[in-house]
Amino acid sequence: MKPKILLCSDLDRTLLPNGHQPESPQARPRLRRLAQRPEITLVYVSGRHKALIQSAIEEYDLPLPDYAIGDVGTTIYEIGDKQWHVWEDWSEEIGKDWQGMSQADLAKLFADIKILRLQEPEKQNQFKLSYYASPDLDRETLIPELEQRLKAQGIQASFIWSVDETAQVGLLDVLPKCANKLHAIHFLMEQKHFDKRHTVFAGDSGNDLEVLTSGLQAILVRNAQEEVRQEALRRLPSEYRQQLYFARGSFMGLNGYYSAGMLEGLVHFFPETRAWMEEGGEEMAGEEAATQPCAIYRSRKKNDSYLYVETKDDFSGVPEKLLEMLGKLEFVMKLELRPEVSLAQANTQEVMRMLKEKGYFLQLPSKEYRQS
Repeated sequence: MKPKILLCSDLDRTLLPNGHQPESPQARPRLRRLAQRPEITLVYVSGRHKALIQSAIEEYDLPLPDYAIGDVGTTIYEIGDKQWHVWEDWSEEIGKDWQGMSQADLAKLFADIKILRLQEPEKQNQFKLSYYASPDLDRETLIPELEQRLKAQGIQASFIWSVDETAQVGLLDVLPKCANKLHAIHFLMEQKHFDKRHTVFAGDSGNDLEVLTSGLQAILVRNAQEEVRQEALRRLPSEYRQQLYFARGSFMGLNGYYSAGMLEGLVHFFPETRAWMEEGGEEMAGEEAATQPCAIYRSRKKNDSYLYVETKDDFSGVPEKLLEMLGKLEFVMKLELRPEVSLAQANTQEVMRMLKEKGYFLQLPSKEYRQS
């Protein structure tokens, strides 16, 4: 029997394509097929509460996970027969840090700090106190002050900071010291008998850094901000350098953003999963073979040369040297390629194949035509 893989992933801007970078159209269908494999135990790890996790699954047509770690690690749900069951053992585990006090009790200790605004009631829970703040909040000064107030009450807490890029607002979560994504994943590993060799986590933002640099096998998707990349490298102990994979794109014609980056990293750590993605995809492959969306660009530097990419304005899979050779690109049109459609200077099926495999196709003048 093949050993199971505990596949843990953040949601927003990791699996969910809700950032400004384009999504590879084939990524989520491949994820759905992968999740059907009996070897995969799928876990969503999110700052969202239960209802928001459920709405994301429905809105983005994500596979139903086996477990969900929600509210930035303060809740764990086991999911079976579409029923979500709270793990009370986890609540008991983390409750010790707050000495019997609740989120509402802690909020009173910070009521005089006007630069913090309480988030909506549905975004709070017994062990999660959440605030909005300015994205450029002076965290180095404020957080030690908050921590000192709590310690005076015998309370052990951790502080999770992140920035919602879309809303341009800072998010501060106050949690029991041991209630975090990393500890929740370790708790799940222990309870369900997964070791580090068969566990992997994917994330994109600052509130994922603790897990990304913990020594667990981890993936930073390509759409992560550069400052997150740099901070991950700064924090990462030298002995764990091989444990963190930075998605680059060009894998199976995918661009490395969102779930495409997670799939790319999964194959890096577990090469056998590539065959699983391909084996289960006969139906999807047949559908994809029928049509192939693409965007066509004309090179202003190199006459009669055209670049085909899968998604308009997404050149992530195109080698930099090739882009330099072509110079400024002028958008020509979007097109749905089909095998029966004829192209003037290229074989349509070859173009479709190259777009799927590499994410781009280069059409040169007929006298110097060659495969890209």
